[in-house]
Amino acid sequence: MAANLLGPPADCLKMEDGRALANMRSKMIRLACTGLYVSGALALLRWCAKRMMPAAHGAAGAVFPFVMKRRAPSLQILTYHRVNDEHDPFFPATPVDVFEKQMAYVARRHHVCALDEAVERLRLGDLPDHAVAITFDDGYRDNYLHAFPVVKSLSLPMTIFLATDAIGTGRTLWHDRVFSAFRDTAAPAIRGFGPAFDGASLRTVRERIGVMGQVLASLRQVHDDERNRRITELCRALEVRERVEDPELMLTWDDVKRMRGHGVSFGSHTASHPILSRLSRQETVAEIERSCAAMERHLGERPVLFAYPNGTKADFTDMTKDVLKASGFRCAVTTEFGVNEPGADRFELKRGRPWEEHLPTFAFKLSWYRLMSSHAA
Repeated sequence: MAANLLGPPADCLKMEDGRALANMRSKMIRLACTGLYVSGALALLRWCAKRMMPAAHGAAGAVFPFVMKRRAPSLQILTYHRVNDEHDPFFPATPVDVFEKQMAYVARRHHVCALDEAVERLRLGDLPDHAVAITFDDGYRDNYLHAFPVVKSLSLPMTIFLATDAIGTGRTLWHDRVFSAFRDTAAPAIRGFGPAFDGASLRTVRERIGVMGQVLASLRQVHDDERNRRITELCRALEVRERVEDPELMLTWDDVKRMRGHGVSFGSHTASHPILSRLSRQETVAEIERSCAAMERHLGERPVLFAYPNGTKADFTDMTKDVLKASGFRCAVTTEFGVNEPGADRFELKRGRPWEEHLPTFAFKLSWYRLMSSHAA
């Protein structure tokens, strides 16, 4: 008891120590990356990423961790969702000034390709060095308000994958309803959402975000009908109104058409953003066809680029890929982290989300991941 009066309990100390160590590590990485960036040493890393590759495992790899070899160029695909300055902890966006700096950097130091061009050149083994493609998922309106002016000013191509049920309709996607519920709630704890969550504390933003992550993970494991029912139950448990509409959140078709003439291409992200591995073949065909029909009706042509909702390996199957190929798609992107080498499966392309807001760290990691990913399999 005396110890508790003098300071936080031991488990709190461990938690705070862990956060302090993580913060210290982050600061050290930022400092090191800043030094490399300011000194120009990043140019050497970019040169290594272009010409070197990790050695084989075993004794040779221990003695010579890298070998000099002319590498076939690889493709990095960046993925974003939102660009704004709202500082929303429940659905963090890339701040506008951070996005501007990242795009200016890739425009200077990388060869930014339209995704369809990049995928074709990857297939042919004809990629330029330091090839990068820029993508956005879902179709949020801030893509038009904040991201589009940046890429337009730099003459950079980008691709936006549209969840078409929410475009120009005011309807919200299912995960946005979950974000809103946890953002809006004033309940101190969840009550009435099942034994796995009942009683979970919601007194702090950190606690709400932690519980929200667990709820989202559970909702990805069920069929659409069950998911929608559970979200309605969640809103009752959190004592909030379910936000099924938000007319300002998503793009309109007029926004899409304005961007389309300035280097922005559009792909399908399904119609309602389901987890495709939870659907039957018939349901998968219907979902994808509804998305394609909407894009064809508004844009005059069917999409050939696709992004899997959520996008991990658990979220699509070989059957999903077969349906996409039969529907005329040329490629599909995941959210599996990595760099795409020649010979990569065009229907399992890897992408990376630029979490780093610190530009030197962003710049360092672009080259470091390209260097380390070669022949990782």
